[in-house]
Amino acid sequence: MPYLTKNNKNILFIRVPRNGSASLSVSFEQNGWEHVCRPNSNADIKRRLVIKYASFSEHIRKIKKNNLSIDDIQYIFTVLRDPVERVESFFRMMIGRGPNSETSKNPGSYKGGFTINEMYPDGPDTTLIPIDTWWYQFKDRILEGLWTKSQAPLVNGLLTWDHCGGHTNINKDIFLYKKETYKTIYTTLSNRLNINLPVVHIHAPPTESLYNYCFSDKVKKEIQNYYIKDYELIDKLTRERGFS
Repeated sequence: MPYLTKNNKNILFIRVPRNGSASLSVSFEQNGWEHVCRPNSNADIKRRLVIKYASFSEHIRKIKKNNLSIDDIQYIFTVLRDPVERVESFFRMMIGRGPNSETSKNPGSYKGGFTINEMYPDGPDTTLIPIDTWWYQFKDRILEGLWTKSQAPLVNGLLTWDHCGGHTNINKDIFLYKKETYKTIYTTLSNRLNINLPVVHIHAPPTESLYNYCFSDKVKKEIQNYYIKDYELIDKLTRERGFS
């Protein structure tokens, strides 16, 4: 969904999974934004330039490949998130669907690339794998997984875009995802684009029961070390842009 248009405004959304990007995508669609179609596409089969999760550089490459002008983009934005919270969120997303849900009927598959047997090692009607155990057992897959891999490589090119391409006319924002202040992202986007984005999902802090699925301090420290590039990027942007 990254390249959207409405009333002669074109925006690029660098989507990072588990950072509220699905909610924002739905919000833009409900506000009347449409995917930019490739030039000369059949009017009855309007193929959309959809790059769901990819780096900023990959977005630009695809835009050029499809003969769309980068200079027509007026605004680019993305959302980052604390890596510990992001990986915990991924775990909660999986267990929220449960072993007996409609999306988990196939015992060989599970949302996010993990099998039911891996999440419920003693059987689907037994106890869920503890979140710390899940990390230690599957950390290699977690670090490389679509939903949980490092965010820095996805957005680093955006930070130097003005310097390498001369596109200083493109306004950019990088938001920091926090459940407590998530609605302010809608407000800022609405003000930037002079629109009124609907808040389609409420991103509330975890309930008391979900706090059972938080990492121990020991695992949190390990995750912080593995995702050091993400933390360095967030710290840099916090100092330069002032978000907290």
